[in-house]
Amino acid sequence: MFSRKRGVSEKSHSSSQSPKLLTNYKKEAKLWGKLRNNRRAYLEERKKQREHLDKEIAGVNKLLKEGLISKDIHSRYLKMLEMGYAQKIQETRDKHGFANPKITSQTLWR
Repeated sequence: MFSRKRGVSEKSHSSSQSPKLLTNYKKEAKLWGKLRNNRRAYLEERKKQREHLDKEIAGVNKLLKEGLISKDIHSRYLKMLEMGYAQKIQETRDKHGFANPKITSQTLWR
């Protein structure tokens, strides 16, 4: 039924693809490593931005509580902070290569 030569040729064919698969695996592993590092850097930067925003909001709330600014100024300043934060998020996404839709201040506070 099966000749001896055919079995040998199939065996040699499968072993010739093994180095190709290995190099593809190495390339894929390298890309996943870059993606992981990129994600980590993105999350760290976003965390710093969020901490900075929280400090700014706490400062504005403190000014309102002490009576140094009115409610109208307080709401305007918070809106300005939200818009700046949305812009920073978009810049960070662009910097790290995450192609997501534009972020607006309306989508942040839902």
